[in-house]
Amino acid sequence: MKLAMWTALAAALMLAALPVEGKLGKTDKIKVKVTARPASCPVRSKVGNSVSINYTGMLASNGVKFDANVDRNAPFTFKIGAGRVIKGLEQGTTGMCVGEKGRLTVPPSLAYGATGMAGFIPPQFTLVYDVELLAIK
Repeated sequence: MKLAMWTALAAALMLAALPVEGKLGKTDKIKVKVTARPASCPVRSKVGNSVSINYTGMLASNGVKFDANVDRNAPFTFKIGAGRVIKGLEQGTTGMCVGEKGRLTVPPSLAYGATGMAGFIPPQFTLVYDVELLAIK
């Protein structure tokens, strides 16, 4: 049962990367708050890099957690710019250093938009992700 739920969630994350119709407005910007910086940062993540992160995703309105890869004890890896995750995660992890932690506030247009994600995220919800960049390749 749990495996089916996580499989559905992974599929939904991939589907969420589909383009959102319409133009982005002034409120369609991600907010990034750096919560921890490493002592040195020889390399920053950029479009084309594969990054591994730990994350916890929450609804901004009430703080309810909808997903966290740390609960599965496995880093989440994706390629920035490949469109396999929501745009807010791609934008929020671009420019991070290994060891850096941040809180990303992602508007609906850069997350799951008008569709939401059935059973997890209602339509038009702003999301908050606490992320830690583990690796850049």
